[in-house]
Amino acid sequence: MKKTYQTISERMEEHFVRVYEHAVRVAEALNVQPSTPRVVGRQVHRSNAPADTPEEHYRRNVAIPFVDHIITEIESQFSGNSNLTR
Repeated sequence: MKKTYQTISERMEEHFVRVYEHAVRVAEALNVQPSTPRVVGRQVHRSNAPADTPEEHYRRNVAIPFVDHIITEIESQFSGNSNLTR
């Protein structure tokens, strides 16, 4: 499982393109245009990495941190020090 997410993380651009294209198709069916949240000088509650396009924004500020979080949680939950009993 961890290796799968690490592969996705290493190849995020090619994996995310498919996810983003699907989201755009769904948005078009609902008559919604992809856009990015407005950027402010001081951001407190969400990531604010600069991006030129909505796709780049969501890849940098949502997808990459989310996949990294999953990898970190897998490492912490299933480390060698974890007590796995059945």
